[in-house]
Amino acid sequence: MGVYYFEDQNMDTLERSYWADWFTEQKKTCCQDAQEELQEFQEGSRELEAELEAQLTQAEHHNSFLYSPSKTQVSFLRLKTNLFSGCSP
Repeated sequence: MGVYYFEDQNMDTLERSYWADWFTEQKKTCCQDAQEELQEFQEGSRELEAELEAQLTQAEHHNSFLYSPSKTQVSFLRLKTNLFSGCSP
């Protein structure tokens, strides 16, 4: 009977050791997977940020062009001012 008890105790220790190793390996795998996903997310985020910065710069340049008076507009305003400044109401 003592032999069986010893074998059961040894088997219990082996089983605990097996499951402890298995959980440790699973935890390590999950951590590695999470780290890889984080790195992929950060790379994608940096790429998206660079793309958005480029689009913003382009939009700001386009807007500044649209809102700045053109040479034709300035010439027209000068002509209009000169024409109407000589008239008295």
